Amino acid sequence: MARRLGSLSTTERAIYDRTVRGTHHRAVELEVYRLRDGKAVLSLTNRFLGGQVQGDEDRTPVTFMECELLDDDFALDWSHGEHRKLEVQVIDSRYIPDLDDWVEEVVFRGPLWDFERTGPVVSLTAEGPEKLAQGSIRRADWWPAKTRTTVALKTLLRRAGAQPRHLRIPNLKRTLPRSVTVGVKLGKPPKDDKKKDARPKRQRLLVDREDTYWDVAANLAQSLDRDFYADNRGRFVLAHRRTRPTIRLDESSITTPVATKRGDDGEQVNVWIVNGPNPKGPRGRPHARVELPKKHPASARSRRWFDAEREVIETIENQHVRTDKQARRLGERQRDRARREVVTYQVSALPLVAYIRPGSLMSLPTEGGRATGRVGKWTLPFGPGNDPLILGAAKRRKWR
Repeated sequence: MARRLGSLSTTERAIYDRTVRGTHHRAVELEVYRLRDGKAVLSLTNRFLGGQVQGDEDRTPVTFMECELLDDDFALDWSHGEHRKLEVQVIDSRYIPDLDDWVEEVVFRGPLWDFERTGPVVSLTAEGPEKLAQGSIRRADWWPAKTRTTVALKTLLRRAGAQPRHLRIPNLKRTLPRSVTVGVKLGKPPKDDKKKDARPKRQRLLVDREDTYWDVAANLAQSLDRDFYADNRGRFVLAHRRTRPTIRLDESSITTPVATKRGDDGEQVNVWIVNGPNPKGPRGRPHARVELPKKHPASARSRRWFDAEREVIETIENQHVRTDKQARRLGERQRDRARREVVTYQVSALPLVAYIRPGSLMSLPTEGGRATGRVGKWTLPFGPGNDPLILGAAKRRKWR
């Protein structure tokens, strides 16, 4: 039985990294499971003609997989749309002679989305596990204020169909600042509506029918200041943000020079307006307005057209803010982040990494020394060819 990559010790991991940089034996396995109960249907090994896992943190689902397989036995016979009831898992295994064993890692797991056959060649496309939680909200749920945010988070994912084994969400002490209602709720008709044809009950839509469980859960997770994602084994994880690089590249593993680009990421905001909750008494709601320094190249003054300053305003509604001082601090944090220049890196390297977790940090050599950035886009090949691993990362440097 092969060993898992995560179970290796520090010394064994160094041996693994050294081996995969050179010539070694590699096996890629495709496993198919039923969505309704998770039972295995079939398994194919070393049938891949080509394939890759692509990730983009700006889209949902974050990852998707596309591949071509040789299926001359016609084991994948889903001509009537049966593939929509299945999910796939891709396992990348490497033989390490110094360990005298195979070391495997799950590269991808998610529901099948598209299937096409041309003779013995089968093309598959699968979406990330987030796709399973993107069903429209079907019922109403209500949580009072002071309820733990993670309780609401777990309930939403269970409503979507996730089982307890799919949830890697700790019980944090952070609570909801106010009561939250999600879904369609039945309410009484207005008192002034005395028409004969008035309905005894009416529906009050608290969310659109197009809203999904994943969208609402992701919004709740943002307030916890942690990474919320679906991992390579189909589990929903709430974890600390990475502060140390997990992907380290050097000159020997890079196949092309590092491409560096400096510049802002679109229309940059230069004014932040922070509003707190509406108080019950006569006192006004907490409020603050923060702007970029006038000498900053993205400030409203620097981008003025003749005498008219160009303001790009972002309004922040935060129910945790209680005073004007707290509102100003929140606005200043947004301003300080925007003052940093965005630098993006793109690099092609040897496929040394079997799995890339959303939110991972990458360290790579550049002309100005080593740089660290958060991986936002990646392409991980697992076919028989020599396709490189493509990584795109971004960081913010302090504006001078």
